[in-house]
Amino acid sequence: MNVRLLAALLMSFITLQAAQVRAQETAKWRVGANYGIMNEKKFAYTKTDEGAPAGLEVARKLGEKFELGFSYAYAAVDYEITILSYKFGFYDHFFMLFGNYRMDTLVKGLYIGPQLGFVSRSLRKDGDNIGLDAVALGARAGYDYFLTERLSVGAQAQYVSVGKAEKTVTDDNAEVTYSAAATNFMQYLLSVNYRF
Repeated sequence: MNVRLLAALLMSFITLQAAQVRAQETAKWRVGANYGIMNEKKFAYTKTDEGAPAGLEVARKLGEKFELGFSYAYAAVDYEITILSYKFGFYDHFFMLFGNYRMDTLVKGLYIGPQLGFVSRSLRKDGDNIGLDAVALGARAGYDYFLTERLSVGAQAQYVSVGKAEKTVTDDNAEVTYSAAATNFMQYLLSVNYRF
């Protein structure tokens, strides 16, 4: 192999790496899209069909190691009470504030952090939609692989614990209370992120 060609390839690689580091240092904001699979805590006599969560994230870099952001994800979950053959479902909307701690000294692109927010669960039952909101908290861990200095793809795992939610509605002069039991979700997501 020609020495000049080898030197040119080496210089190109070094220049690309330096440009990635420089762009990562100057880029303060990150936007991303997520898509994946979700598992919910199992309930007795209940068959659960979790939909695929999809969502968006916006985050701001705070120093070298920290990132603070907001995420939104949506998923539909269907349930069947097996002993009654009764079916219903929820449209779940996850609104979370999160903090990421970058662990680049361990593995470049690795991060972990807490998240806190609420989940708005819209109950789908007999043609009605009843909104139930509950506080949620959890943790996240992920890895970003940089394709260019600003564009990355990654994988992320999130644990979300959702509190009990209740709502009383009046229908034909009768009060009816709807509730959703406390539950937890695991979300496994693939992501595409852009930094600017």
